[in-house]
Formats: sequence, structure tokens, C-alpha cells
Amino acid sequence: MNPKDPADVRHVHDDELQMYILGRLRLADVDSFERHVLNCGECTERLAGAARFVAQIIGLKKDYSHPDRRVGPRFSASGTGSLRCFSPLLSERWPIQIVDVSRDGLGLFAPTSLSVSALVQVHVGDVFALGEVRYSRRVSDQQYRVGVRLLDLFKTKSDADK
Repeated sequence: MNPKDPADVRHVHDDELQMYILGRLRLADVDSFERHVLNCGECTERLAGAARFVAQIIGLKKDYSHPDRRVGPRFSASGTGSLRCFSPLLSERWPIQIVDVSRDGLGLFAPTSLSVSALVQVHVGDVFALGEVRYSRRVSDQQYRVGVRLLDLFKTKSDADK
């Protein structure tokens, strides 16, 4: 089998795309999954499409009819984690610092500007959050204040639990 032969490429399965988006892909499989998806144009497009689809399905369960959309109080918080942008799909995973939380959102510091309406996955500890960037403002040369509207939260299972 010639690994450079396009006929020999094994593309990721749709279930794997959804599990990755929701933070449910086995930790042992994440590195090889990311290596393939970020180097395969077809799978990159499929991941971005799957992320949009999952966000739409999750969004159907939420009521965002309030015009302000910031109806809950914010609470100061601290914590660190990482952020990955799905739509548009970017290969980097950035370190983030949580600044505040509300029932439906996160305020955080990130080392890069993110596009408003970008679909992102935030990973803090054993929790993955799928969300939409609502704003991204420059604070300093390498720090941006980012607001993320949460679409849903998912607690990861350890490999032993799967």
C-alpha cells in the first residue's frame, strides 16, 4: 500500500467528526485524528460542516429571543484551558484564560483575534464547550478579550470509562 496514493487514504468517519466536536473522541485517537483532518482538504471541509451542523442542532434547543442575549449575570472566574476554532477551521489550538462566566457564556483572554460568529470548542479540565464567538477585542499586542456564547457543554469520559 502506497500511503501517498489517494485511493489508500482512509478518511475519518462522520461519527468520529461528531465525537471530536463534542469532546468525546478517545484521547488516544485525538492526535492521529487531528493530523489527518488538518492535512486532508476533504476531511477539513467535512469537519467544518459537521461543526456547523452540530451547532445548528444544539441551537434549536436554546431560546435566544431576548434582544440583549446577555440576560444572566456574569460571575468572575479563573481557569485555563485551550480553544480550537472549527468554523472557519484553523489548525492551531490556543491557550486561553477564563475571566468570567454566565449561564450562557464565557469571557476569556486568547492570544489571537477570532472572527465574530466563529464556531469554537473550549476545553477546560474535563469539560468541552461548543460555542459561538460574539466579540473579540484587542487588549494588548498578544491578548484579546473574547466573548463566547455557549451552545452546549460536554463532560469528557476518561479512556477507562469508554
